[in-house]
Amino acid sequence: MTRKITTYAFIDASNLFYGGEKYLGWKIDYQKLFEYIKKKYEVEKTYYLSGDGDFLPVLKYLRESGKKVIIMARGPRTAKEIRRFAKGNFKDFTRLENIIKQQ
Repeated sequence: MTRKITTYAFIDASNLFYGGEKYLGWKIDYQKLFEYIKKKYEVEKTYYLSGDGDFLPVLKYLRESGKKVIIMARGPRTAKEIRRFAKGNFKDFTRLENIIKQQ
């Protein structure tokens, strides 16, 4: 019997909206973003929060519980602790411009 893996997304609202759009120079289509992460990572539920450093205790708990943790953020604006924690599972969403840019 194969066990179904449940995937959740935690989005840093303040970094994405205030830091992301201001410095990217383009607006994010949040519906496209949610659709992208749902399809790419089979996300079942998305939590839209703020303060990326505040995520660290939750992320540590999830990893210690045997969950796979992938961080998707704007690299230069992400807390160093989060980037160190993510190691190879850090994805810079600036590379998704063609997919999530608002038209």
